[in-house]
Amino acid sequence: MSYHLQATFSRGELDPELIYRSDLELFRSSLAECRNFLTLKRGGLRRRGGTKFIAELKDSSRQGWLIPFEFGNGQYYMLEFGDHMFRIFTSEGRVGTVEVATPYSSEVLPRLKFVQSTDTLFIAGGGVAPQALKRLSELSWAIEPMSFRDGPYLDVNISPTNLKPTGTGNAVPKMTSNTAPSGVVSASNGSASAWQVFSRSEGKTVLSSGATGWVQYQFPSSVVIDAYMLQAPNDNSQNDDMPWQWNIEASNNGSDWTILDTQDGQDTWASNEWREYDFHNETAFTHYRLSFTQGGGSASDNSAIGQLVFHQAGNDQSPFTLTASGTGGINGGAGFRRLTWGAYPVSRVGRVLALVPDPQPPVGNLGQGAAFWPGAAGHQGTKHLAVGGMVRHDGVAGNDRLAQEQARLCRDQRGTAEDLGKPDGGLHQFFRVPCPEGIRRGDRGHSFRTGEPHPMAGRR
Repeated sequence: MSYHLQATFSRGELDPELIYRSDLELFRSSLAECRNFLTLKRGGLRRRGGTKFIAELKDSSRQGWLIPFEFGNGQYYMLEFGDHMFRIFTSEGRVGTVEVATPYSSEVLPRLKFVQSTDTLFIAGGGVAPQALKRLSELSWAIEPMSFRDGPYLDVNISPTNLKPTGTGNAVPKMTSNTAPSGVVSASNGSASAWQVFSRSEGKTVLSSGATGWVQYQFPSSVVIDAYMLQAPNDNSQNDDMPWQWNIEASNNGSDWTILDTQDGQDTWASNEWREYDFHNETAFTHYRLSFTQGGGSASDNSAIGQLVFHQAGNDQSPFTLTASGTGGINGGAGFRRLTWGAYPVSRVGRVLALVPDPQPPVGNLGQGAAFWPGAAGHQGTKHLAVGGMVRHDGVAGNDRLAQEQARLCRDQRGTAEDLGKPDGGLHQFFRVPCPEGIRRGDRGHSFRTGEPHPMAGRR
């Protein structure tokens, strides 16, 4: 009998269905079975390490669970999880007399999931709220429920309840003519129908007989605009008249223009398609216009758009309210309820929902860590709520949440109405949380109201 001299075992054990496939390249560097050896990357084998008896389980009559814990700098531990407790071991034996109570019975230990990050071991499963096991020092260990900054979340709400906002963030009113109800609309071709781009309805408005042109809106007073949306004409799939290159320009006299945003290559628009664009702007202007240089399709004629929406900066908007169409899907059908800091983590600050007697902005304060509004407790189940921003400063040294939450509020966030209490039901709404002016350190109870909905917040 001849034997094949094999110099490498880097491919490890073969699948049993491949042990006779000598035609495969990997066959000559694999094993049919490898027992009590470890294969090395460079091809060799190493005898597996042995085991050493350190100690017996606290209760050998019941199953235990061993979880490794690496603290770093060569500090390795083995955690013995037993019935409602854990103990600490090293290769030298048990660590002191450390024994910490846990919420886990021995029966659920096999179903637990463990993930370690530095000095904390996160544990989930077993029908218990997720726990954080921490090494505080060699002889001091603790376990406590995890503190979530956001979530966990409820199941997706499929109820038909929707929200109707009293404000949309659209700085331009629903126009019915070039001068009504307020402001002035004009276009490069002098069209008397230019106002239709601000009519909040689908359609088509021709702004130029060629490839270049503009449409503008003049506000009665200066406004800060920091985003906009464009909708293609309702027949753009056939005629392709939508511009694909333009500037958003602003002025305070209608003659000297400042470019706020430039877009190029915005082609292949479908009929009635919406696209959103934002830019940084903190200056208020009275005139804003869309000035395009490429439009009208392949023939470069009859350049047209469907709608144009200018978004007002959130710091300049007035607080707004949302009214639910019903209470279905909101707190089990009970409707919105008064919220307290105990019911929501601090990260909810800035998107606080609360009951008010009628659709008016909240007028309460934050006292001793509670968010409340007059009469709120007596209006359980109503359909009216207010969206406001609130920052708490509890005045305790080393426990100031204001700086943390200010950074969170200043981050641009988008979400659906589902984010605001789970009343989503077909109404597609988008909101931003702006960085409010005037946030400052203050006494306990300081609050402010703010809200910056998407310009098309009310569209289906």
